[in-house]
Amino acid sequence: MQVIDIQQARLQQAGLTALGLFAFLVVLLFLRLPSILPNYPAVIVAFATWFVLPGWFLQRALFATKSTGLVERVAVAFLMSMAVASVPGLIGLRLHWSIEGFGLAYAAVAAVASGVSLLIRSPQADPADAGDVEPEESASSSGPFPSAFLLAFIAIPLLAILTSPWWEDGRIARDADDLVYAAYVAEYQEEGLDATAPFADTRRGQFGRMQFNVWVVVQGLLAQNAGVDALSLLLEYLPPIMTLLVVAALFALAKGLFRDEQVALLACGLLLLYGALDLSPHEGFGRNIFLRIGEDKMVASFILLPIGLLLSAKFLERRDLRAYVATLLVIAALFVTHPMALMYLGAALAVLALLRVSGERSRSSLIRNGLLLAPWSVAGVGMYLSAVLGAGRVDHIGETFRRSFHLVDLSGSQIIGSYHLVLHPFVLVAVPTAFALWFLNKRQLGSQVLFASVVASLVIMFVPPVATLLANAVTEEVVWRAQWLIPVPLAIAYGLHRLVSRIPPTGLQLAGIRLSQRVAPVLILLAVGAGTFLVQEQYAIADNGAFYNKTSDTSLLPWTDGSIFLGGIERAFSAEWKPKPEDWQVLQYLEEHAPPGATILGPGRVTRFFPGLFPLLRTVDEYQLADTAERFEFVRLFEDGQLTRAEIDEGLRQFSVDFVITRNLTVQDDSMRTFAMFTAGAFEQQLGTPELTTEDNGQQVFEAWALSADTREGVGGVTFTVPQDIDPGDLTLDFDVVAAPSSAIQGGSVARLVVGFGEQPGTGSEDARFDAVIRLLDGTEAGEWVLRRRFPDTTVKPGGTYTVSVARDVGADSDTYDADIWLVSVRVKYWPDNSLRIEDTKFHVFDISGGLEAADGPDG
Repeated sequence: MQVIDIQQARLQQAGLTALGLFAFLVVLLFLRLPSILPNYPAVIVAFATWFVLPGWFLQRALFATKSTGLVERVAVAFLMSMAVASVPGLIGLRLHWSIEGFGLAYAAVAAVASGVSLLIRSPQADPADAGDVEPEESASSSGPFPSAFLLAFIAIPLLAILTSPWWEDGRIARDADDLVYAAYVAEYQEEGLDATAPFADTRRGQFGRMQFNVWVVVQGLLAQNAGVDALSLLLEYLPPIMTLLVVAALFALAKGLFRDEQVALLACGLLLLYGALDLSPHEGFGRNIFLRIGEDKMVASFILLPIGLLLSAKFLERRDLRAYVATLLVIAALFVTHPMALMYLGAALAVLALLRVSGERSRSSLIRNGLLLAPWSVAGVGMYLSAVLGAGRVDHIGETFRRSFHLVDLSGSQIIGSYHLVLHPFVLVAVPTAFALWFLNKRQLGSQVLFASVVASLVIMFVPPVATLLANAVTEEVVWRAQWLIPVPLAIAYGLHRLVSRIPPTGLQLAGIRLSQRVAPVLILLAVGAGTFLVQEQYAIADNGAFYNKTSDTSLLPWTDGSIFLGGIERAFSAEWKPKPEDWQVLQYLEEHAPPGATILGPGRVTRFFPGLFPLLRTVDEYQLADTAERFEFVRLFEDGQLTRAEIDEGLRQFSVDFVITRNLTVQDDSMRTFAMFTAGAFEQQLGTPELTTEDNGQQVFEAWALSADTREGVGGVTFTVPQDIDPGDLTLDFDVVAAPSSAIQGGSVARLVVGFGEQPGTGSEDARFDAVIRLLDGTEAGEWVLRRRFPDTTVKPGGTYTVSVARDVGADSDTYDADIWLVSVRVKYWPDNSLRIEDTKFHVFDISGGLEAADGPDG
């Protein structure tokens, strides 16, 4: 009777938990409660809700024990949440569900999984295979001090990473791939989960695997629930969270394999150090885990793959059904995130199984390792057949660049990975360290996992038949990205731990310093970092600039051509693939005024963000539209200013353009807007005795009028005529005044010029004037050109003739520059009434959605 009561109580608890979780997720899904918070906190709350909570009960039933810490639990819960999302995500992609439809199905599956998991008795202990862990390796006797110090050492950069959306202010670079994935997320939100057709700005045949990419689907759910746009999620809010998970995944793997928190903390410290020293362009380790970590391949390689190794190792230790189910969930999570990491993990486990079967030579070992590899074999065969049949093939762009240092062609159409892939100092240390650790303790599971990971990676990269087979079946990227499989920080950390464990309890005298087990890990970590930093300064020379193809202009060491470290920092803060503040203002204007389906002609620095923000807006040069080559040519010629006004009008009509975005100081603006361009030689003396001089600023020789700081002087005598047919409405003038100081500026100064204009005598109109305040900033060199633009509230008429004069207002208190100011040129432009200047940016928007003859401007 008591047994029945217990069972009924467990059933009731499971049912209530499942019902409660389902109700909670549905409320958050449809009310979008996290969105009431500021953007970044909203993303954090939504992430915990949808990426951790659904897998929390599963990890508790299948993995966690009383000794399992919160960090490991969260990392494993993330993987199991992706496994829970796999089935509803795949069905949603196939049936083209909306984000809400997917979220509802995801909530239902998560609720069922949570209820079932409560019926499974959780493992209460974490027994180790007696043959896997030797007594002297079971724990460290170094005391709490090193662990606490290492924890603080790691917490500081992690805190900086976590707060980066508040302090980086758009300065940290992202990657072009982030724009691709943001486009998918945005399209899923707008049009439902249809991954069978390429989205805007994507070539057909590219990213065919997106039909199985549930990671991007869940990102769409996350963005919608948090109330942020897809681009901001990928570029700003998600990377810090995922970097924390990278550290958590490595910590969980290290602690699970070696049962020592100090080893785990040391590995995390080396991970952050490795990343900070390797911010090279393209796919340096630091770029992968700090900047590009929101991408599917990075999530799979640096978060899910380590957890997959951990859960597979747990199965080999526990040998029970729960651990085996956990490995099946690993396959599901990797399959719907990125199949490359699934293949890598299968390769590592194949080497691991071979090691253990050959070492144990027992039937039980053969069965256990066979069971581990069986689902991976099925998944691998499926991936291979899918790739061979063409479903997973990718049309590559830029293979010449990749082959320059990633791959080498051999005879017989064979390929092999380039030796550049393993020349990083950390990799050069980690590979032999992993071999040495395995040789010293072949029976320990942790050493075997390190060895198997390294061997699998080297085989994929440097065994020609294997590399060629994988490249032909899937893509060449799997060959040179196999370097990611090498557990570099963990191998070095455990190697250092083994060295420290050999220090006698009384300490070791070294160069006058007494090392002990308490302080040695921290000192060694600092020494490794400093040594690697110095070695990297030589790396660009040793590697002939192959992998590190961007360095700074400043050398930290006198015998180097440039600094790799500073070059990486400069590259990380280039903000190349993030909208600048003025770009955001233009994008926000279009969000408010451009209707769905509108076609936009504008500079690439703005329009490249459209797919991730506005999947329903079109650019003129969108890949999927008809006449692609003609469209590209029109946009290129427009950007280069090589089109006449008639050719521009014809292109706008042909491609049904609704909005034109232009920037000041570009060639096409000048061809469309410039009335007249007056160099200094066109003016005459008009006030005082200014002097016309010829100056040289080191870049060009130019004429200029020297306007004195002591006597009021000015020039004039130039006129311009507004064309009759340029616009049927009134026009507003825009003067660009270019001046230069006659001496270098220290501390900053101001020169005040007065620009006057008006119709010629006899027309009955009054002259007008405005002040062009030339601000000379500290550091401005003599002859350096400074631009001042002014938009006066004055209109002119088509066909009217006007005069222009420029004088220096020496009597004004605000004119503080005490030397001659050189007047270089004046350009006269106009803005038609149907244009709008976007706040204080360089952009103007022409709304021609009503036709080229429309005179009314945009709303507002």
